[in-house]
Amino acid sequence: MNEHTRRLADDVALITSALILVLIATDASGPVREMTAVVFALAVPGWVIVSRLRIGDLAVEAILTAALSIAIGTGVSIVAFWSHLFRPTAIEAFLALVAVAVLGRKRWLARNVPEPAAGTS
Repeated sequence: MNEHTRRLADDVALITSALILVLIATDASGPVREMTAVVFALAVPGWVIVSRLRIGDLAVEAILTAALSIAIGTGVSIVAFWSHLFRPTAIEAFLALVAVAVLGRKRWLARNVPEPAAGTS
């Protein structure tokens, strides 16, 4: 995956995380929130980790992103369940806050780095 695609994926993950936080805060319901929650749950938590690994193979990064997202969501849910704090919306909000913090910091630190030309690595 080239640097331009990686930055685009970071931005999409950041926007998805921020959108899910807004939807939770406004207590929105319906297909937009449901689809955003599914996309978030299957992609963002894993991408936060995979984006730092720089594996280079798009297929491997995509599969690892989904697998890690499911594992992270399951792990956090199990800990919350064991501690009698299982609230799915709160878990989703917590994961989204962490993602916004990590991806926002990454984007902030990269603000002065010039955008690579499209098609270059």
